[in-house]
Amino acid sequence: MSLFEIPELDFFKTRRKVFKEIRKYELAMMKLGCKGTPKITPSYSAEPMEPNNQFHSSTEAAAIFNVEDYKPYQQYIEAFNTKFNCINAEQRKLLYYWLFQHYDNDELTQVMNCSYSRVSLKKRESLESFALAFDCEVYMKPKNEM
Repeated sequence: MSLFEIPELDFFKTRRKVFKEIRKYELAMMKLGCKGTPKITPSYSAEPMEPNNQFHSSTEAAAIFNVEDYKPYQQYIEAFNTKFNCINAEQRKLLYYWLFQHYDNDELTQVMNCSYSRVSLKKRESLESFALAFDCEVYMKPKNEM
């Protein structure tokens, strides 16, 4: 194979590996006590959260909870987020709604503001981009030439 020959991606095996990566991310988030995906914006309240009116910091509680045993999970999540943010913004949006929010194709067509067939094409392209970013792509074996 020469430098400029691009091997063909085995879509179904690649898809399976991508879903395994997503599952590993979800398990790491659960292990750290996070739900789903991280909050985008902070939330504030004038009401005290504790019934005894003492200050309670969820960040401090998380820091105390996350001792050395949880560092590999934190590092994995940080690496995952870094790689995920390297993907094109439109593809990242589609992947977020499809893989993390579990939107079906009808909901994706509304969110992405395009046709059903276009969403299917974008899903495939986005999945390939995810696989390349996370080094989990699987290529078809070349047929032996006679």
